[in-house]
Amino acid sequence: MLTVERLEVGYGKATVVWDVSVRVEAGEIVTIIGANGAGKTTILRAVAGLLRPTGGRIAFRGREIVGLAAPVVATLGVALVPEGRELFPHMTVYENLSLGGRARAAASPRGWSASTRCSRGSPSARDSSRSRSAAASSRCSRSAAR
Repeated sequence: MLTVERLEVGYGKATVVWDVSVRVEAGEIVTIIGANGAGKTTILRAVAGLLRPTGGRIAFRGREIVGLAAPVVATLGVALVPEGRELFPHMTVYENLSLGGRARAAASPRGWSASTRCSRGSPSARDSSRSRSAAASSRCSRSAAR
């Protein structure tokens, strides 16, 4: 489903991540673990199309996505959901996820439903879907990834 091969990415002339490879199959949950500043977010930003890699390959469902703009990558079904930051704090988690899913819904005949994604999680994730995003984003975001 998602293939990252020998990824190299950074900021300006500084290479932050190099030689990273990972494969994620449908239904799998994969984590990237590391210290602050190790490059976890940089990898995810590259996969989501927010950073352009200087080397390597990223493919989603067999399609090369390096070089595609983030909104295009999002319509394919790949997006970065920040935890605790970069959300609209006055909105609920449900509203934040609904807003992020609009482009995907427009491009997909099946559409997208934040309520479906949030309700699949644990009871705490379902309960948090109507909470303010600043307090509950991680609980619903994790269930939304399932």
